Amino acid sequence: MQEDSTKVKEDWKYVAMVLDRLFLWIFTLAVLVGTAGIILQAPTLYDDRIPIIEQKDLDFSGTSAGRCRPPQ
Repeated sequence: MQEDSTKVKEDWKYVAMVLDRLFLWIFTLAVLVGTAGIILQAPTLYDDRIPIIEQKDLDFSGTSAGRCRPPQ
């Protein structure tokens, strides 16, 4: 009787270990897919416009404002 109880306990421990490992893989996959989805949905990733700082450099490149130096 004691051996049967021990065997059942060990079987359940094995089942718990297998399920634990399975849920770890499911969780890891969900985190990776979720992270990739969030990063790939970033609006700036697909934005082809010239950044404002570069636009200002282009706008002022022909004037003295683009070559301003700090006062000495």
